Amino acid sequence: EYIKTTRALKNRTAEEIACLPKLNDELIIMGQEMLQLANSACYLAQPSLLPIIQFLMIRSSLKHGISASSCVAFTGLGLFLCAIFGKLKEGREMAKATELILANHDFQRMKCRSSFLCEVFVLHWTAPIQSCL
Repeated sequence: EYIKTTRALKNRTAEEIACLPKLNDELIIMGQEMLQLANSACYLAQPSLLPIIQFLMIRSSLKHGISASSCVAFTGLGLFLCAIFGKLKEGREMAKATELILANHDFQRMKCRSSFLCEVFVLHWTAPIQSCL
């Protein structure tokens, strides 16, 4: 799943990701929201499924467009890149993509959660500690 996701990303920058069109298909939006809810449950109950769900959400966002659930997906990818794969620059780029998506689109309901996940799980790997406090 990781290889499929990295191929789908094709070295896109945070700006390119943030410029993806907004998702308008209600069926796909509901599917992404269900994956996001499953993501939260898997974190506690079955952590081994967490990367699979994250990668699926990323590929869905790249294929169909950006939704509110995409913010959590890109932050989660940033977490995996930093913490598991040691790719700090790429992880920081995914956190930056999340911040740009929140700035470009009106996804207020995800702003608090996404910002928290970025600050706590991604940015501390690359930013000075003072900027994370």
